[in-house]
Formats: sequence, structure tokens, C-alpha cells
Amino acid sequence: MAGVCVLSTVVGGVRVAVPDFEEGLPQRFPLGRPSDFKMNTLTWLQDRDLFVIRNEDGMGAFSCRCTHLGCMVRRTADGFVCPCHGAEYGPLGEVISGPARRPLPWYRLWLERDGRLWVDLDETLDDAGPTPVVLPQGDEA
Repeated sequence: MAGVCVLSTVVGGVRVAVPDFEEGLPQRFPLGRPSDFKMNTLTWLQDRDLFVIRNEDGMGAFSCRCTHLGCMVRRTADGFVCPCHGAEYGPLGEVISGPARRPLPWYRLWLERDGRLWVDLDETLDDAGPTPVVLPQGDEA
């Protein structure tokens, strides 16, 4: 019996020490074409925990995860609210009231030659808000 206890302790210890190598979703991926996002809209990409905004200033992508503890924020008439602890964010993810202290992170977007818009979740931006993206001909709608 003691041998079984020792063996399970060793196996459990090794399992904790060895990192899990399951691959998650890629951090760089295409969002689609700019025309997939209507002007003056905010699109929630639920499978990526991401909001994509398109307006006259350009396009942008920011996280829908609260910077306090990572809960999914919900859209309100004035911006976003975290249902877990009540943090409030403005329409561009800026902190209105805590407990969150940091705004929702924005990510770098770029347009590839094939006309697809890409995002990199490993590259956060210092400035919050949409950035100008040069759109291909015929994709201004």
C-alpha cells in the first residue's frame, strides 16, 4: 500500500513539474477583410475574446477580458462593465471605475497584401482607439 502512495506522489509531482505542451490558439491570425466589419460598429469575436471596432478614425481590436481578474466584460450604453467585481470601462476600454486599474488592452492590426486584416495578441498598443489602416481599393464600404 505504501508503494502505491509513493508512486502516486511521484507521478503527481512529475506531472506538476512538466509543462503542458498543448497548443492553444495562435496569437497572430487574420480577422477577415475590412469590408467584413461595417462602418461605425463594434464586433465581438467571442471565440477570440476580442472586440473589433471600425469607425471614421480607422479600425482597432481590443480585449474583452477585464484587466482586474480576466472576467468577460459586458457591453453597456456607456461602455463596458465587468460582471464579476463591477469594474467599468468607457467605450474605448478606458477605466472609469475600479477595481481594474488598467484599460482593456488594444492590439496591433495590419493589412496583408491579399487584403486581409491581421491581429497580433502578443503586441499591445500604448494608445487606445482605432488606428488608420490603409484599405485596399473597393474595400472602403
